[in-house]
Amino acid sequence: MKSRTAALGLALITAIAIIAVIPHSVSIEQPKKFDRNIDGIMDTTAYMEIYEPAGFIDKLLGRSDAEKTMDEIEGRWREIESIISVYDKNSEAYKLNKYKYIENASDELLYVLEQSLYYYDITGGAFDITIKPILELWSSGLWEKSIEEQKEAVEEAKRFVGADKITIKGRSIYLQEGMEVDFGGIGKGYALDEAVKILREHNVENALIRLGGQEYCLGMSPKRNSPWRIGLTNPENTSQSITTFEITNASISTSGNYERYFNPDKSVHHIMDPRTGFSASPCISVTIIAENATAADALSTSVFVLGPEEGMELVESLSNVEALVIDNNREIYRSSGINRYEIL
Repeated sequence: MKSRTAALGLALITAIAIIAVIPHSVSIEQPKKFDRNIDGIMDTTAYMEIYEPAGFIDKLLGRSDAEKTMDEIEGRWREIESIISVYDKNSEAYKLNKYKYIENASDELLYVLEQSLYYYDITGGAFDITIKPILELWSSGLWEKSIEEQKEAVEEAKRFVGADKITIKGRSIYLQEGMEVDFGGIGKGYALDEAVKILREHNVENALIRLGGQEYCLGMSPKRNSPWRIGLTNPENTSQSITTFEITNASISTSGNYERYFNPDKSVHHIMDPRTGFSASPCISVTIIAENATAADALSTSVFVLGPEEGMELVESLSNVEALVIDNNREIYRSSGINRYEIL
């Protein structure tokens, strides 16, 4: 043990000595960029951009190998998907929906469920993972029916909606008959947070990771030696940005009614208000910046449903959360601290 310690100490002294004699005119090697696109994960696409510290000193100190780190992140995402996907017949979430109970649930499922219940409580039901019966109504063609038929079908489905009806006893989870869960509004945020843990474990200091419409910005952008810059899509022209944010060590998530629709004329979008059973109408875009990605994911949907006034009231009550909201009249609302991030 002593010989290993002595050897490491000698190596460090030698390395420091070498650095000390490097002429100032010699340029220091810049961090090396590694990136990867991933298709078909969590019903969306993903992107990772990781910068590995350069030089033999970093290797000596056990710094990250970026390719292996990205492999580990992708593997972790696949693992999470295999637990919380409601479409994978072998997943815990699928079995929970099918049998209405699951025993000895995994840590992952319990955590995502507990977080979902927290956001259900603080949003007064605007965030609700039990909305799946309503989503299925609209995806199966309810939009083709008359208004009267839509209201009747929605009222029937709402009997099975309400996260407060979920029962957790130890590691066992129970749903009432007719209920089904869907983690689409929070699962990607959780997966991003798990990716950040892996990056930090591997001593990665600078990285940008994206899962669907959400990103986590770790450290700085080495290209500019400044915070990561993220543009906000203009709902009127998705090829343009209406503003830009500079972000470091935080997540940004945007929910918009211009992303996915159930019907051809785009009058019924995918962000449903669990309380009414119809598409949420107060906003066309909500952007949340938060220190953790799970919060940003859940809150971007929640504030969209709540609308600019009630949504901003919620945001202002939370620590380390900021928002920019565009309502359906194209008026822009900004939280009190958003100017820390926005480049006007």
